[in-house]
Amino acid sequence: MKTKSKLIEFLSQKPNLNLLIFSLFISVALGNITQQFFLRFLLTSYFRIAIITLVVIIFWLPITFYSIRNLIFQHKAQLKPTLAISFGLSCLVALLFYLYSPIKITGNLILLEQAPIFLYRISRLMNIISFFLSFSFLLMLMFSGLQRKLDFHRLWSIVTMLFFTAVLLIGLFSYKDYGISSDEPNERTNGLVSAKYLADYLTEKLPDIDPYLPKLSTYRYRYYGVAYQLPMAIIEQNTMLKEDAIWQFRHLSNFVFFSFGVLAFFHLASDVFEDGRLGLLAAIFLVVSPRIFAHAFFNPKDSVFLAAFTVALCFCNQVWKNPSYRGAFLAGIACAFAANIRIIAIALVIITLGVFLIDFLKDRNKNMWRFAALMLLTFLVFLILFWPASWESPLKHITNAIFLFADYTYWDLRIMYLGKFIKGADAPWHYLPVWMAITIPITYIALFILGTSKILLQTVKLKLRALVDHQTRSLLIFLCIFLIPPMLAIVLGSTLYNGWRHFQFTYPSFLLVAMLGIREIIKHIPHASTFSTSNLITKVLLGSVAINVIFVAFWMVQNHPFQFAYYNQIGKSIGRENFERDYWRVSMKLGLASILETDDREIIHICTEEQFSDPAFLMILPTDERNRIRIIYDEPSEIVCDYAIVTYRFPDMFKCQSHLQSFQADGLPILSIYQCD
Repeated sequence: MKTKSKLIEFLSQKPNLNLLIFSLFISVALGNITQQFFLRFLLTSYFRIAIITLVVIIFWLPITFYSIRNLIFQHKAQLKPTLAISFGLSCLVALLFYLYSPIKITGNLILLEQAPIFLYRISRLMNIISFFLSFSFLLMLMFSGLQRKLDFHRLWSIVTMLFFTAVLLIGLFSYKDYGISSDEPNERTNGLVSAKYLADYLTEKLPDIDPYLPKLSTYRYRYYGVAYQLPMAIIEQNTMLKEDAIWQFRHLSNFVFFSFGVLAFFHLASDVFEDGRLGLLAAIFLVVSPRIFAHAFFNPKDSVFLAAFTVALCFCNQVWKNPSYRGAFLAGIACAFAANIRIIAIALVIITLGVFLIDFLKDRNKNMWRFAALMLLTFLVFLILFWPASWESPLKHITNAIFLFADYTYWDLRIMYLGKFIKGADAPWHYLPVWMAITIPITYIALFILGTSKILLQTVKLKLRALVDHQTRSLLIFLCIFLIPPMLAIVLGSTLYNGWRHFQFTYPSFLLVAMLGIREIIKHIPHASTFSTSNLITKVLLGSVAINVIFVAFWMVQNHPFQFAYYNQIGKSIGRENFERDYWRVSMKLGLASILETDDREIIHICTEEQFSDPAFLMILPTDERNRIRIIYDEPSEIVCDYAIVTYRFPDMFKCQSHLQSFQADGLPILSIYQCD
């Protein structure tokens, strides 16, 4: 640790030359990883390697210079033990991700083909060092930001760093436990189709790309944004992932991106309530939300959008509070990324423009128009940039996408709701409220009701002034973000299915309102005497919240990896068996693995849903094992089955006489295996 402190002191003494040299060193590492993960398909000659390396380093240098300079300034406010812990945790996490990530760092492929083997090994060693340095550096920046929100308080800084470290490591050691969800193969194809289009656009060729991929211009799902899926496809191709490693990488990447959303939520809550401790509590609430946590691994749409929307909301909140050109620019990029995933994120741009208008009318500050113009222009430019399918005709493509998703009719299968199988288009108005009421931890719901009451009372008290008071206005916006989208879906009669997963992006706003509720409880503590009744009630309420959060966290550990089947006390009283359980059938991986482990026959015939006749859904299993499986989905063929797997997704599924095994979440069967005679 003395080496680390001396390094920062050395950089502080000579900020010009030494800071530039160290920034260049980190930029080389970041540039090296950027090339290996995103640009390897362009590195086809030594000349290209030199030019691309120079361009990438120039890109990273100002970013690292600015970041390291801020890190040095903040070091003066940090105590050495805290700095030592942040450095140690950064190195530990970087090392573990290198060891347990499905991506294996390789050397330069041109050197492998054209140079002595020792040069390739040297390049591989350099890539490994670059990965370690880059990952550690980014984590140090993350930890520095956490400490700044906590005013560099030693205890709370350490607790917060340990929490985020634990989140990353839990994801690292859990990502292999989940199967492939129903939407993942399609989402992967979306990314690959756009990646092929991008490579063709650059007159280059991605390695091992499927030659039978459809053209982007005629692709059925071309209106789906690929701001997240395109980078995933490029990394997959450049790192040459194969078979089950592809899906393991995607599950780990999904969770890391979700963790980035949790980090943004910490900053958002810290800014809203001006207290980093409440930011930490909000982040804990988000992670200790069983269904949200599970979806973070295998949900390539809703969970990813939740994270992207939260990041955009964080930047928007900052620019609402302190408008600036930098803030407007970053908010525009974040909103464009989120809107590319789900077009509804355009609402954040509209809200922000409305805030600028209100502030202009209040202060007559002409800069508000400049901020608004910059954000809108940035949003439009990056929305098109993130969307390759829109490049030929941006306005037409975006307009078509808005109309398509405003009245989405591609999905109209059966869903189970209140004990009956119904069409998604026929879901009753109470479908969403009931699903939310039975699957969100009940303590969070109670805190949300308290927070909502506080917002409404404060709004009535302030009247029109509520629109110019930053905190009240922000909380009103958060309340509307949570309430209005589901209400619109109900009023417009939208097709609803798979619970409330399409509205996960509203959940952080729900939790922010709930955090207001808990802040109102905490506020009574300093004003109450030691033996007062109000003090006792406050402590009982806080104790109840803590016990419930601990109980939910324990439930998540006990029922891993079936957190997606969580029901609160209300759900249990109504009857969990009356609702969908594993509607994405991710538990199928465990069911198939169990059969393969106990049955050594070369060919095993399994009766189950038609979906699993697609080989893509079996790719999460090792190649040798999945080649033994033959999926049968025609009911008349049941007599030839060795096993039947029931997912409880549809009625009248296959069942043989002998029940062999059931996977359960808190006693509720999620998937059952029957052995056929």
